[in-house]
Amino acid sequence: FEITDKNGTVVHSGNTPSTVTLKSGKGYFSGQTYTLRFKKEGYPDKTVELDSSLSGWYWGNILLGGVIGMLIVDPLTGAMYKLPEFASADMGKPLAETGEQPLKVGVIDDLTAAQRERLVPVN
Repeated sequence: FEITDKNGTVVHSGNTPSTVTLKSGKGYFSGQTYTLRFKKEGYPDKTVELDSSLSGWYWGNILLGGVIGMLIVDPLTGAMYKLPEFASADMGKPLAETGEQPLKVGVIDDLTAAQRERLVPVN
């Protein structure tokens, strides 16, 4: 699997099962969103989006941390947000069973002259 942030930067890659610690905040009053891409040879890739949400404990600042915790500390540290604790994806049936073929991307320079002559422009 591979995890990317809002900017498309890979923040972690590994094999399942795995435990990964991610930052829930992106900046001042801004939560983070991650995209998990599960990959397995012979199966179509699956993606899952992890979006941060406001933590219920953030409102505890009214009682415990006061205005400083609510307006400065938690928004700056990202502590006001939480991410789902678990993510998974059903990889479905193997491509061989469904008859689907994975998308193959090639470079025109790798084609023979005969293959180039058969190309059809798509608008």
